[in-house]
Amino acid sequence: MEKSDIIKKNGKKGQAYKFLTWIFLEAGLTLLVLIFIAVIVHIFVQFDINVQDIERELFVENLLYSSEGISYVDSISGRVYPGVIDLEDFSNTVVMEAKLGEAFNYGGKTPGIAVSMVLKDLNIPHYYFTDSGELKPHLKQEDKWVEKEMDDISAYASDQLTTYVYNNQEVSAVYYEKDWYFRWLELVGTKIIGKGGFTEYKMSKVVLVRDSNGEYNNGVLQFSIIMPGRDNEDD
Repeated sequence: MEKSDIIKKNGKKGQAYKFLTWIFLEAGLTLLVLIFIAVIVHIFVQFDINVQDIERELFVENLLYSSEGISYVDSISGRVYPGVIDLEDFSNTVVMEAKLGEAFNYGGKTPGIAVSMVLKDLNIPHYYFTDSGELKPHLKQEDKWVEKEMDDISAYASDQLTTYVYNNQEVSAVYYEKDWYFRWLELVGTKIIGKGGFTEYKMSKVVLVRDSNGEYNNGVLQFSIIMPGRDNEDD
């Protein structure tokens, strides 16, 4: 074999070696990039969806916006007034709880949610608290609630609430699945995770309260919601 042929042959081997080295190097770098992306996704992306949050919000929305819920329904037109609580209906707890139990009966022996609702009086006529806890003044002009400015409302706080009084009696709490609510309430303090565990969620909604004369005042509806099956300690 001539020297030139040997050189050509060795040159081809060298090129092949360099090509294979380049392939393995590229493959290694690609693998490292993929591993890096997978780690970043695992750290910053939450794949778990808290279904209970959705269920809880939907249930409260149904309570406030459907004709089968707790909001005032005009007996003539059948129109629902979302966020308006009729004192006469709400204070009749036996009828109201029976109505909710029938309207929100999803079948099965054990419900997926139990709720307590307490109607609170702001003790400040024509004022209400926003979701952020800020007190806002309202005045009624030409049958419309109009927001007005006030010099100093900082002295008032959202804890200045008392139970609503109707016909000289405090309006009792209204329950959905009352028996299950109190049964589960005793187990809320346990640290059981998953099946057998129970979690209490609290929220407040600003509402208008309609009395027997058709007059409206501001109030706060406080919800205590208990749901079984806690997925993790943060829920």
